[in-house]
Amino acid sequence: MNDQVEEEPIHQVQAKSTVAQAYFNFLKSLLGIGVIALPYVTYQVGWLWSIVLFWPITLSCLRQSIKIKVRSNRLLIEVADDLRVDGLLYADVARVCLGWIWPQVIDWVIIISQVGVCIAYLIFLTQGLQNSLYSAGLSLDKIHVYILSLLIIVPLSLIKKIHFFHQTSKLGFYLAVFGLIIVAVDCVFLIMDGNYSFSKPIDYRKSFQYVGVAVILCEGAPTILPIRDSMVNKFDFIKVAHFSILSNFVISAISALLSTITYQDKLEHIVIFNINNHLLQILATLLYSISIMLTYPLQLFPSIQIIEQIFKERRYSEILSEEDLYEEEGQVFATEQKSVTIRMSIMVAIYLVAYWVPSLSHFLNLLGSVLGSTLQFLFPVLIHIVHFSRTNKKQPKFTYSIILFIAFFVMTLGTYQSILGLS
Repeated sequence: MNDQVEEEPIHQVQAKSTVAQAYFNFLKSLLGIGVIALPYVTYQVGWLWSIVLFWPITLSCLRQSIKIKVRSNRLLIEVADDLRVDGLLYADVARVCLGWIWPQVIDWVIIISQVGVCIAYLIFLTQGLQNSLYSAGLSLDKIHVYILSLLIIVPLSLIKKIHFFHQTSKLGFYLAVFGLIIVAVDCVFLIMDGNYSFSKPIDYRKSFQYVGVAVILCEGAPTILPIRDSMVNKFDFIKVAHFSILSNFVISAISALLSTITYQDKLEHIVIFNINNHLLQILATLLYSISIMLTYPLQLFPSIQIIEQIFKERRYSEILSEEDLYEEEGQVFATEQKSVTIRMSIMVAIYLVAYWVPSLSHFLNLLGSVLGSTLQFLFPVLIHIVHFSRTNKKQPKFTYSIILFIAFFVMTLGTYQSILGLS
């Protein structure tokens, strides 16, 4: 089985993404809906306690800290590098290390997780556009909002070459940051007027209403390998992931802190809706909506890729035919009928489910607690342990212990709190 994986591929695809493009791809996949839902759960646990909770989760995903090497992303990359095969997906690595059952589990966890995040995107889009248009004196039904977003999301979802996603990812990142800047400016004006308070630093009781959302913000495992393989030099990706996750932590933490001490008990589940100036609220909502729509294809890409492989009966690292490999070289969009049907079916399912989700923050917490922890912490450790147990390489047992400890508490208590909130 290992001999098959170590064969050189018969067709080498020229990667085109630079370090900067990969940085924006990865950062934007992290800096999604979670960053605007984080202030609400931050207020629930207290501004000081939120940092105490958020930093260990971030640290566990980093390449390394100053003294303690604790990094789940690096574990997965180390295994992929050791296999020395291009084009591997998360489940490919699991198949080689764990056997045939676990890759199928990982496949469906990734699909549900990524689709769940896209559902959260659509919840924001419908609520955000309706609120903004209502503030402007316009009335637009939810179905019309869905149709409007489809006009942009459907074409982007048909893109099949991931290195082309940097074109939309970079613009989406700038729009998201500008939307957050508007929130920050509104908070600064409130602080200048004396409307702020540090009166709620810690509330331990609601800790596990927070951790799942924090995991969502740090969860990059499903997109690590595709973005890494899209780079000119894939071995630069470890540095890219390190700075992307750090940037994500700084932006998210500052935004949540400013919002918590100013809006306080008036915080909405989506912080943009707290902006006092109606025109600025409309602007920030539209900017972030556009950002989400531009990020949507990148977030959905792993799920589409897995489902297409399942239906085409090309599981994991099987060699494609020469016709498939060279089909319309340079083609950006999927045109095959089966591929288009799969993508559109997923889109329809997402739109239908999004309508029925009652609470965005509890929904995100559930996604992060169950699926995010499984993908980001549990499986990378298990894969790394099994793969390198066959070699003479020293295994980082302390790293394993810390990551599994975090995963256990997030998965159990976070899930419990989320179910209570959704029921």
